[in-house]
Amino acid sequence: MGSQLNLKVSGGEDHNNLEAEIQRLVDTAGWQLQNGDEIQKTYHCRTWTKISDYNSITFFWKTHSPPGLSQKDVHMADFCDSWAQVVKTVPAGSAPSCSDGNAT
Repeated sequence: MGSQLNLKVSGGEDHNNLEAEIQRLVDTAGWQLQNGDEIQKTYHCRTWTKISDYNSITFFWKTHSPPGLSQKDVHMADFCDSWAQVVKTVPAGSAPSCSDGNAT
């Protein structure tokens, strides 16, 4: 497991359990912790037609009430990762860019 995270945890959450779950997302699934209370990840697609934002989409998860990270955020991050497999996202380097002459 990586270094200890500086999490802002929603009231009523098990801090140690949530920290382990967020650490898993950061270490193995490519999520990034932002400001201790938000996780984000950008997914890339091989074609422009799957999404409308230049072949990528970024998700930000943050519980607002009560403020901080919660199991809801972990659940939604796992949900995003599951659907990313369904739509066959690719690493950023495999996605077309504006400079590619054959981007569709």
